[in-house]
Amino acid sequence: MTTKLSKQVCKLIKKLISEGVIKMKVWHAFFEGRVQGVGFRFTAEQLAFRLAAKGWVRNLPDGRVELLTDKKELVDALAKLKQPYGVYVLHTDIEEKEIDDKEVKEELGDKFEVRF
Repeated sequence: MTTKLSKQVCKLIKKLISEGVIKMKVWHAFFEGRVQGVGFRFTAEQLAFRLAAKGWVRNLPDGRVELLTDKKELVDALAKLKQPYGVYVLHTDIEEKEIDDKEVKEELGDKFEVRF
């Protein structure tokens, strides 16, 4: 009974998201410091895999790393790297956004990837 109800609720939520009635939250973050050339993007990819996150991470020409994901836990975990590794992550700027189903597919994709 509970499983059937859960499936129905999930179906309804997906329908409401696809119709734009419910928006999905995503997190857009920028990491500053010595974050390029130290394995930061690949650490993000490994954490994303463990969290089943969607989205992407990429280096920017100005030396920052940009990340977009559907899992706040991923951003939080990466932001905490500045505590034990203060030499690497000096500043994190995080923005929470709401997007509809079409934007989810366009912006996040269906998995997490390192972009080059």
